[in-house]
Amino acid sequence: GVPMTTSGLAFDADGVAYISTLVGDIWRVTGLDRGLAAVTWTRYASGISLPLGLEMVDGVLYVLGEGGITRLHDYNKDGEADYYERFTKMAMQLGGRGAENQNLERDAAGNFYACGIKGIVRISPDGTKLEVISAGARNPLGLGVRPDGLALSDSSEGAPNNGTCTIYESNHPENEKSVSRLKRILYLPRGVDNSPGSRLFMDDPSFGPLGESIIGTSYGSGRLYHIMRAPNHGTPQAAMMLLPM
Repeated sequence: GVPMTTSGLAFDADGVAYISTLVGDIWRVTGLDRGLAAVTWTRYASGISLPLGLEMVDGVLYVLGEGGITRLHDYNKDGEADYYERFTKMAMQLGGRGAENQNLERDAAGNFYACGIKGIVRISPDGTKLEVISAGARNPLGLGVRPDGLALSDSSEGAPNNGTCTIYESNHPENEKSVSRLKRILYLPRGVDNSPGSRLFMDDPSFGPLGESIIGTSYGSGRLYHIMRAPNHGTPQAAMMLLPM
């Protein structure tokens, strides 16, 4: 009888999944093997306001919520969080009501990333420093972060200065001299995507030609597409191709 309005997903080193829901619960899901014969759902935590991003770091679950990032500790190893620790030392006001902190990603240096209508924010590995590293956007839903810290977010259609949905970049050495407006690299046709989700920087040879690509996900149409990005001498640009899924 619990509404599973899922809003975040992370895995630990053993393949156990952690799934957040909009009502504020975090679920721990075991048994996710090839046969799926003994899948078990256990509520790991509850009472978190708008958990919209999860990251597992050294066996500890980090949850991005309305007021910032919370670190959940299971000290007695019983599959339920015992202690909710505030990780970010300052509030993360990235947007107005209904457009708060979205998604949670990390780079190779351990920095965290989230997005909101004020832009992409980078949080230091210890949670003490927050820095906005992009222009603002209209109702962004997701991120993609390359290991070196290049972040791709989105802007939904609807505002007069935005038009159709767009993919745009954070500030980065590859685009510091860009002449593109707001560092946008791609406008998405409405028939393809009317509300972008996250981007995935792939690093898996089992996906063949897509193993090192950028995959875009669509919240609005449920589609996946291949994003082909070129640095283009300092003004990055991209094209996209729908994937047959």
